Amino acid sequence: MENNSTILSLKKVILLISWAVISLTISHGVIRSNFIHKLLENNQLGLNCIMIAAVYIFCMRELNQSVKKVNGKMVKESVKFFLILIIVNLLYMILVFGRFEVAPQNYSLGLLLSVLVIAPLREELFYRYLILSMAHSKLQKTIFAVISILLFFYGHRFAYGGNLLAMVQALFLGVATTCLYLKTKNIIPSIILHFSYNLFIIVLSLM
Repeated sequence: MENNSTILSLKKVILLISWAVISLTISHGVIRSNFIHKLLENNQLGLNCIMIAAVYIFCMRELNQSVKKVNGKMVKESVKFFLILIIVNLLYMILVFGRFEVAPQNYSLGLLLSVLVIAPLREELFYRYLILSMAHSKLQKTIFAVISILLFFYGHRFAYGGNLLAMVQALFLGVATTCLYLKTKNIIPSIILHFSYNLFIIVLSLM
């Protein structure tokens, strides 16, 4: 049993290192090829699908167990965190920008798929599941949680055009999904919360 746990942790480390190398390589334009270009089209849709599939294949048993363990209490926690997240964002935007407003936007099918399905899956699997599931003591959980939130915050710098005040919304989402994962010890509620928040923003942008 301990051997299986060690192997799973090693797989997670490999996935995290691979993710870091790929992210740094892409952001600095080190690799240039038609294949990479195709993977980066439609908001990196192809690359993100490969990354999600890799995490599932490497950690299939544990992720399947996470799905089976989802219960009504976890769903209620997701709803509670969602409502808190919306209220916090509402208060923040009113205090900082004077209003709660989402810029209108047109969504292609690919963008909708990316925002509603791919982003919640990839970001929660990498920022939350892979990082936080390896923490065991309270100190480790605290350190890994801070790392997870900061990486998530930094990863959204382009989505908000580098506007730090606007990026705080991503910080709120990162804190909420991190706290929810640590509370439920299950990645599925965090994915549900992330999906719900993105859906909420999309609905507002279409109104």
